[in-house]
Amino acid sequence: MASESLQRERLQAVEQDMVRDLNREKTLGATDAPAAVCSGSLPD
Repeated sequence: MASESLQRERLQAVEQDMVRDLNREKTLGATDAPAAVCSGSLPD
């Protein structure tokens, strides 16, 4: 179905954005960045 593939593409885009944000936080060393707090995936 077309809507299914659209949802899958949107989900992949969101995941890519999350990965990009996580990588940016790692390079900056900002473990307390708002994005990390919101996603609830803070490194320990």
